[in-house]
Amino acid sequence: AERNIDKQLTITKFNLSTNQVEQMKMDHSPYFDYAEIDMETDSKGNIYIFPRMGTIILKIKPNGQMSGIGQKGSDYQKFKPGNGTEAIIPEVYSMAIDRTNDNVYLMAYSQLLRVDTAENVTAITGRWFASYRDHIFRVNDGKASIINNTTAILYTANVYGVGSIAFMNNYG
Repeated sequence: AERNIDKQLTITKFNLSTNQVEQMKMDHSPYFDYAEIDMETDSKGNIYIFPRMGTIILKIKPNGQMSGIGQKGSDYQKFKPGNGTEAIIPEVYSMAIDRTNDNVYLMAYSQLLRVDTAENVTAITGRWFASYRDHIFRVNDGKASIINNTTAILYTANVYGVGSIAFMNNYG
């Protein structure tokens, strides 16, 4: 039996001031074919979506404007800092947003990356983390919570600062 999969994404916006609902349908995003995805929102209403094990992030602004961060089809191990589609992002395993400054943090092929509000992608760490096992799940006021899903060890890290993590505590 053949299965037809609807590759259309429907986004529903609810305007709290007018109590109106608006639906937008998107056929085949230019950024990726739909797969198992993860999604986060920032304090300004921007939506960030990534396909699991993908190398790009899709940003949807509250007005519906879409932009890509990272290069579709890039090598899953390579990283190159840059802005928007100029950046090369390795395979993304997990994502979290620090709502105090709306920076997006990615666990991408064993390293922690930051995407700022201007879509600049920088590395916070080298390849310190366990591939496929360490996942970032929350960032609050500059403190990242990272868990190793094999050993059940919880880490916290201070992600403020450029190019390095100032400290890391192992709560395992």
